[in-house]
Amino acid sequence: MTVTSTTSEGTAVHPEGAVPERFLNEIIWAYDYGGRPKDWWPRKHDNILWYSKSDRWTFNLGGIDRIPYMVPGLVGPEKAARGKLPTDTWWMTIVPTNSRERTGYPTQKPIGLVDRILRASSNPGELVADFFCGSGTTGVAAKRLGRRFLLVDNNPAAFRITNERLSQEAEPAVALFDTD
Repeated sequence: MTVTSTTSEGTAVHPEGAVPERFLNEIIWAYDYGGRPKDWWPRKHDNILWYSKSDRWTFNLGGIDRIPYMVPGLVGPEKAARGKLPTDTWWMTIVPTNSRERTGYPTQKPIGLVDRILRASSNPGELVADFFCGSGTTGVAAKRLGRRFLLVDNNPAAFRITNERLSQEAEPAVALFDTD
């Protein structure tokens, strides 16, 4: 997945094209869904590489969803109720085949995954760009979070699916793609 979030501070989150000195983090998106081979360990994760465009970036600690402690009895009740911040390994299911969110696009990412990335790495009103938008999940998440967005893809199916998804949002977006 390529998600680029360029802010006034110059932050970018994307898997390629960044300066190695600006590498900030590798996030492992782990999921447990789909087939299981019998002759090797199942490949059930994607790597998300986070780079900064400059020496300043956005990281909204307060905007990140908290997750439950694995052993809540080891922390106090208040801390257990609040939950903890996720680490760099995120357990989040893929979009299930019977989900209302499902578009049928083969590489669709769950809205929760992109939502977490955008909340952490951009602010309302800033521009989020996805140059391989596929099913349009980045645009849907950005729109819901009050971010402006630029979506690009060279696949005509992506144009159709993205426009359809965005038109179903509360305030439909301007047509992003000319599919003719």
